[in-house]
Amino acid sequence: MRMRISVCLRAFAFLFLVLGLSLQAAGFDQDVLKEMEQWEVPGLALAVIKDDAVVFKKGYGVLKAGEKTPVTEKTLFAVGSCTKAFTATALGMLIDQGKAAWDDPVVKYLKGFQLYDPYLTRVASLRDLLAHRCALDTGDILWYRMSVDSKALLEKMRYLQPKGAFRSDYSYHNLLYMVAGEVVAAVSGKPWSAFIKENIFLPLGMTMSNCSITELKHVRDVASPHAKVGNAVKAVPWSNIDSIGPAGSINSNVADMAQWVKFQLAKGKRLLSAERAAEMQTPQMLIPKTPYESSLYPGSHFLTYGLGWFLHDYRGFKVVEHPGSVDGMRALVALVPEKGLGIVILTNMQSTGLPHVLKNKIFDQYLELPKHDWQADYLKAYQGMKQHYAALESKMEAARVKGTKPSLPLEQYVGVYAHELYGDLKVSLKGQRLFLEVLSVWGGLSHWEHDHFRLDLAESIPTQPVKASAVFTLNAQGKVEGLKFTIPEFINAAFKKSY
Repeated sequence: MRMRISVCLRAFAFLFLVLGLSLQAAGFDQDVLKEMEQWEVPGLALAVIKDDAVVFKKGYGVLKAGEKTPVTEKTLFAVGSCTKAFTATALGMLIDQGKAAWDDPVVKYLKGFQLYDPYLTRVASLRDLLAHRCALDTGDILWYRMSVDSKALLEKMRYLQPKGAFRSDYSYHNLLYMVAGEVVAAVSGKPWSAFIKENIFLPLGMTMSNCSITELKHVRDVASPHAKVGNAVKAVPWSNIDSIGPAGSINSNVADMAQWVKFQLAKGKRLLSAERAAEMQTPQMLIPKTPYESSLYPGSHFLTYGLGWFLHDYRGFKVVEHPGSVDGMRALVALVPEKGLGIVILTNMQSTGLPHVLKNKIFDQYLELPKHDWQADYLKAYQGMKQHYAALESKMEAARVKGTKPSLPLEQYVGVYAHELYGDLKVSLKGQRLFLEVLSVWGGLSHWEHDHFRLDLAESIPTQPVKASAVFTLNAQGKVEGLKFTIPEFINAAFKKSY
């Protein structure tokens, strides 16, 4: 019997080896390097997991553009919103211990938790937080590139306005995952980061992973973030997002993340009950397929959100996945549970479709599906998005009223403009140009039409593809009374001038 088992194990090991090597045998390495060049990605690492074995893991490219240090399987990247599944898992572990329940109201654990509406405050549950179904404005500008305490952000939650119907409209929300992390801390008696390290990283052997860029200071094998600034790919600073850590602050490598994927494919074995793991991978909220989502998931018939995971179909298979995006980094974790297949792809480039290209290519090979030119499809979709933004600018230009000027001398627009959620927005005059500053966003204003100005975000938010809009409003006496400041998908708020 022992000999038979040994023979079987060797056969399985050989099969896994063949599966891993088959990527290289098919010219996979050459394809990856070519596609990286087309997407202008300096560095990338990936791992493939099949039936509880890591069958492939490798680094490509360099840590920093213009330098020679190579990416390895141990190179640390930001995994961004792939962190959300860790936070959901942490709550699942506490639920297994009988200390919480998915449908418990948040106020049961966070007495100071308050949303804009008393009813919503009373009934919003842990499930609502994790499934993105509270339908609130994102408020992402409150923490973006800001050193702000999570408790201060929690206080501001009450001012977030609705952008849809509670439990009916999907609205992706980082701050609500920050709240979920506060629940983990309140229930466990440990900070979210400590709980993740002790109860997930340590048992899974994720020895290089951490929950903050402050822990990267003495690590040498770390990728530099990159973004397209103007016409060139440049290294950009790491973003510290510790204030919303449970939504996206984990840094890891493919060697460690492969262990995380093995755990997820094992349906929670060792750390989580099968029941809890299954519920995390069960649809909780329907996501409307906009042109953007359709470009990411071509051919899929549905797109939903579970608890920390996106769920969709891919050529007849159910896929459980989550992308991650932090300034200068793009990551992807994807599973096909019924086939015991999982992948991790980490890159040091902002706004690239390459992880999805590689995901589909790897899935096709391991699932024995017909080959398809995903690179061409995603490059076309990416160009389509660029053309979409260009079309918006062209539309604004066409509607612009030419030959106008501000209603008042520029110095009369100078002042402090207040908002209950976002605080003070300051407008100053530098030379003959107005200058705007609010939280981490700043820059010079260029006159557009009448009392409408535009703010180029290239300096303060180099990864933002569109410009901001600042429209001053006047009262009946002709004095400035307010300013409406808009960055699509980031902020849309009316500030009142203080006198």
